Amino acid sequence: MKIILRLPLAVILFVTVLASAHASEHSSASSFFRQAAIDDVEFANRTLLENHPGAAPEMQDAHFQKMLQAAYVLAKARAPEVNTAEGYLAVMSGFSNTLDDKHLSFKSALNVARLNWVGLIMTLRNGRWIVADEDPWKGRLPLKGATLVSCDGRSADDVARERLGGFRADWSIPAQRTIAAPWLLIDESNPFLKALKQCEFSTSTGTRNIDLDWDSVWRDGIISRINAARGTGAAGYGVKRFGSGWWISIQEFTAKAPEVIEAARAVHAELRSAPFVVFDVRGNGGGSSDLGDQLAAVLYGDSAVPPPDNCRSPWRVSPENQAHLESYPRLLGDRLSPEARSDLDQDIAAMRKARADGAAFSGPITICSHKKPQQHVAPRVYLVTDSVCFSSCLLVVERFRELGAVQVGSATNGNTNYEENRRVSLPSGLGTIGVQAKVELSYPSRVGPFEPDIPYDGDLGDTAALQAWIATKATGEWTRIVVIHNRN
Repeated sequence: MKIILRLPLAVILFVTVLASAHASEHSSASSFFRQAAIDDVEFANRTLLENHPGAAPEMQDAHFQKMLQAAYVLAKARAPEVNTAEGYLAVMSGFSNTLDDKHLSFKSALNVARLNWVGLIMTLRNGRWIVADEDPWKGRLPLKGATLVSCDGRSADDVARERLGGFRADWSIPAQRTIAAPWLLIDESNPFLKALKQCEFSTSTGTRNIDLDWDSVWRDGIISRINAARGTGAAGYGVKRFGSGWWISIQEFTAKAPEVIEAARAVHAELRSAPFVVFDVRGNGGGSSDLGDQLAAVLYGDSAVPPPDNCRSPWRVSPENQAHLESYPRLLGDRLSPEARSDLDQDIAAMRKARADGAAFSGPITICSHKKPQQHVAPRVYLVTDSVCFSSCLLVVERFRELGAVQVGSATNGNTNYEENRRVSLPSGLGTIGVQAKVELSYPSRVGPFEPDIPYDGDLGDTAALQAWIATKATGEWTRIVVIHNRN
């Protein structure tokens, strides 16, 4: 039976105009995001070509140049297909995540407010995709703790590589897979991915095939649960007694770190004579590695940090890179050691001269040998890391490993030997892209990931449980562990 509504003419005209205005508004929004994607891809590619050391022909980094070209070609092909904010985000994330270094990531000024999900949040543990958190759904038995086997006839690994590897992580680095894992069964309306329909899970009672019933949810309502499922921690800051040893926490090598180092200096004799020291860098995404060197000198003595060599790290010459370099004295201020300030002054002078001379780099591109410190036996340092450790944190981890520290926790992130990252605003105003300016020629092309000598299978976000685990082992079985670090 048909139902016909007979409306007054004025109402019909109002509804018609309203629908037309909505269609016009939608068309305008579609055009905006499409043009934003086209313009921002071009700008991001040009910015990297003109400022990143690896893009300079003189660097002869064929690997980086091929990656950048491939990322640009893919993003340029996708951009004209965009008609939503979600499409724009997918294009820019896809561009940056294929560049082999999270320093070059796209950071958005907007988020997708509503997500589609099936009530499941995943985690990645020892190569298995496990349900870490869930909202029970009517007619479905609980799945928390179950292992994802496949979706739509494809293995869980293949599904994750496509859905996360192309848009959220560098798939060659396990730590980035771990950080991205909770998003596996969450749909952000990415137009370049098909919605999953059915997944197979392995449970304690057998295998179960689940039809995926997607529903909308507010992002703010589940983001804390997503972050918790990553299994990463937050070290905080401080120097505290810990049993018969000490616990030193530095969550970032930034403004709060100098206070920790000064507190360590005040008890340096006790630290050096302690049976063990725990150095906790959970959640540390970088900062200034010079601060890590300062702590190494406190714990091991001044000989822990090799004296400067004649190997300079050249900067790619450009007006933008020069402005970034010249901002450091004001930005870092008292956080710089005298040695670091001297190096900075030399870099600024070399950049100015190179730009005046029309050179591509502030110094010669000559591979140098990385100076390693002598290993020290005491104190025994246990270095706690998680998958967030990145950038300068990686350099500090490498320094402490070379000194004989025992790494515990989970594997770190990894990056290249390109350094000095800055954020550049995109023309649309919808986000920023990262770009680097300097190459560290005394390091290999890839720095990290660093695998722990003693893995921790628990939740690194649970500090109490982590400390209890370390307390039972640091003065017992771990004292008999002999670790040999091979950095060849």
